[in-house]
Amino acid sequence: AALFARLDNVLLRQTGGSGRSCLLCSHGTLEVSGCDISSASGLCVEVTDAATPIIRHSRVHSGAAAGIWFRSAAGGLVEGNEIWGNGWSGVQISDGSNPTLLRNFIHDNKSAGLISFNHGRGVALHNDITSNGKGGVQVRSRASPEFSHNRIFSERSFGVWVYEHGFGTFEDNDIVNNAWSGFQVEEGSDPTVMGNRLRGNRS
Repeated sequence: AALFARLDNVLLRQTGGSGRSCLLCSHGTLEVSGCDISSASGLCVEVTDAATPIIRHSRVHSGAAAGIWFRSAAGGLVEGNEIWGNGWSGVQISDGSNPTLLRNFIHDNKSAGLISFNHGRGVALHNDITSNGKGGVQVRSRASPEFSHNRIFSERSFGVWVYEHGFGTFEDNDIVNNAWSGFQVEEGSDPTVMGNRLRGNRS
């Protein structure tokens, strides 16, 4: 995909009641850097149809829905952002999408920090995920993400929850001081779990 646009240091606000996304990436590679993105009635960022944006050093927050949703085989890179205060999850990955998330701070979202579902994938490396309403990470419905070298801590419920036939690989993560289980697997799920450090979880 060709680089067709770039946004630097722009304030982006979706302020109406339409429920539309503040920023929609539907094809190609949009590079976003140093932006502040929020949405009063929809998603902050929606990535669809095999688009591969590069989102760096931005603030993605206060969305009525999710912070960033990758769907319909989307990809791209999300690096060094702060993603917080969204009405759904901070990052959602579904429908064969496979973005890379690197060194983001994902916190205080109403649902999970990050959810991969409906055959979603995703590679998450060196992220800090904390203080989300419904756990740090959720994986379900045939999703198979890869998590390595992340810190998932001080969540309001579980650290990681893999359920409803979820899969994925979890290696060398720190999963600590969560209010419920550090790592919970149920309902026919079968993740690969290696070399993680779990401590201080409540159950």
